[in-house]
Amino acid sequence: MNRSIKPESLIFLITLASSGVLMIVIGTLFSLGGKPFPANLFGTLGAAILGASASLLMARYFEPSQMNQLLQMIAESHENSLTRDDRQVQPFRLKFHGYLRSHGTSGEPVWRYRIFDFTRAHTPGHLHAIVSVPQADGSAKLFAYDGFVCGQHLLLVGRATVGAEPFVVHVFPNGCTLEGSLITGLAFVRSFDTAQLVAPTVLSTVALTNQSTPGEVNEKAARELTELWEAQFLKHNSINFATSVSAKMPERADSRRG
Repeated sequence: MNRSIKPESLIFLITLASSGVLMIVIGTLFSLGGKPFPANLFGTLGAAILGASASLLMARYFEPSQMNQLLQMIAESHENSLTRDDRQVQPFRLKFHGYLRSHGTSGEPVWRYRIFDFTRAHTPGHLHAIVSVPQADGSAKLFAYDGFVCGQHLLLVGRATVGAEPFVVHVFPNGCTLEGSLITGLAFVRSFDTAQLVAPTVLSTVALTNQSTPGEVNEKAARELTELWEAQFLKHNSINFATSVSAKMPERADSRRG
């Protein structure tokens, strides 16, 4: 392994060591003058600085490849990430009103409302939000969502902040083609009876109901959301299922998760 130290680093370390030696000399002069406090102060600081410069010099000389390895790891992580350009993510750093089709305790179809606020986190390359999801007992469970842009698709992955529940995945096939103020997609969730389900989902930059807090949407607004999702999603996507499956899909969607 080729061990070397850059001239700029060497100059810095020599300067640092020299300042340590100088402070030790000043401390010695104070000691000779009968002033113990400044003598101890300058002596201690000088010794610490001198020791630090020696440690840095040894680290730079014997382990010069660690920084290169770190940079290589960062480059590989960036290359393999779902989103390579933060400019693709930037348009989605907004507050979205989210709607997910589910069914109630008696099996009736309902839509549930949540808020996805991606404006509070600015991690390069992806979105992040904490989403509150009302539960059947009146409590609320928090889900941490991360969002990624894959080509023209927006992908949201949610996980419960407490507990070991399955991940919730929302896929918006035309996520980068916001039509008006909304995008439509499908959510993959697991119901309370452990069945894996597919649920229509909507994100909108403007509220589509008169709700301001997460919860169940009223019957009239639910019908409008169903019509809106079908019109927008089927306009851009063809559901390649058997007729019997695709006909039942909107009625089967179920979850209070995510």
